[in-house]
Amino acid sequence: MADDDKHSNETAVALAALIAQHFNLDLSSGEGALLDRGLSFDSVALIQLIVLLEEHFGIGFEEDELRMESFTDLRSLSALVGEKIRRRA
Repeated sequence: MADDDKHSNETAVALAALIAQHFNLDLSSGEGALLDRGLSFDSVALIQLIVLLEEHFGIGFEEDELRMESFTDLRSLSALVGEKIRRRA
């Protein structure tokens, strides 16, 4: 269980850094909706985010996994990405 927590935290930190750098956002406080922090989810931004995640983490998303609620905040996005990484391993 401790390893899962460690990997989840590492994924969340890497995810926040990646999104902050690519989309020029301040995610230093860690919590809160991505939309509240300036990330607007038009179709182009969402596709950019998905491609960025797939390339950086070496994962792929299935169409049924691409629900908007998974992309609204760092916690839910980190959970989705972390699950994809664990399934890949």
